[in-house]
Amino acid sequence: MSVGIRIGLLVGLMFISVPFSAIAGGGGGTDIERDTVGVVQGTKWILRSSNDSACTTATLIQFNFGEATDKHLSADLDGDGLDQATLFRDSDGFGSFFIRDANESGAGNTRINFGAVGDLPIAGNFDTTDAGDEVAVYRQSNNTFYIQTDSGTVQFGGGGAGDVPVAGNWDNSVDGSDEVGLFRPSTNQFFLFSENSGSATKTTRILGATGDLPTVGDWDGDGSTTIGAHRDQTSAGRGGRFYFNNMTTGGGSEFDLAFGGGTDDPVSGDWDGPMVDEDGCP
Repeated sequence: MSVGIRIGLLVGLMFISVPFSAIAGGGGGTDIERDTVGVVQGTKWILRSSNDSACTTATLIQFNFGEATDKHLSADLDGDGLDQATLFRDSDGFGSFFIRDANESGAGNTRINFGAVGDLPIAGNFDTTDAGDEVAVYRQSNNTFYIQTDSGTVQFGGGGAGDVPVAGNWDNSVDGSDEVGLFRPSTNQFFLFSENSGSATKTTRILGATGDLPTVGDWDGDGSTTIGAHRDQTSAGRGGRFYFNNMTTGGGSEFDLAFGGGTDDPVSGDWDGPMVDEDGCP
């Protein structure tokens, strides 16, 4: 679950329009529950079913959702294992999350008012008393997280100027709980919290280059969320590229994927859950 803050033109991307429901049928084996990436170009979402650069048959789901000034992420409100396209909008003078009911054209959405103008959104299973995700924001003006839970808002400080929030199950905890983290663009460092509190121990990881945007996910389906980065390579004539690290220690990129335009907003999530794998991609 990651936050994107760029808007741009789609460069060199071929896609097909496939309804989300179509992924569930057909041949192939049961899909691994893992996260894959997507991009948002203005209001167009394009979600990929595989992070394998060698798989030319990867299913691409596309639909329009939101406004050009929205921030983009994913959330699984009902805990069914499927992440849905999610927006954060503050143009009404306060923060609102819009979580899509399904990743397909014409779907409705659920609105949750939370946060303030200028906040950066995240979502995760922060409250393990229920199975679904909760929404949260990071306020850069005071370096504070605000997490919405069933028992009220949890807030705590952390981070420094310019940090960007991320969230995930960094330690593969049995209860599936997610913790927050921060990405520092000035040093390409990820700071992953051991718990959702200001006194949390932080694990430091490094990935990326100047100008990269953070993305995180369970790239290999082992239950642990690990780090990634999205790089704008438009100046080199190569569009956008994702870099992934599957390890829970260390840094650097283990594999990469050219996908979308350099100035597109990156997103990640488990778009198809434990469904039948139709495209044959790992």
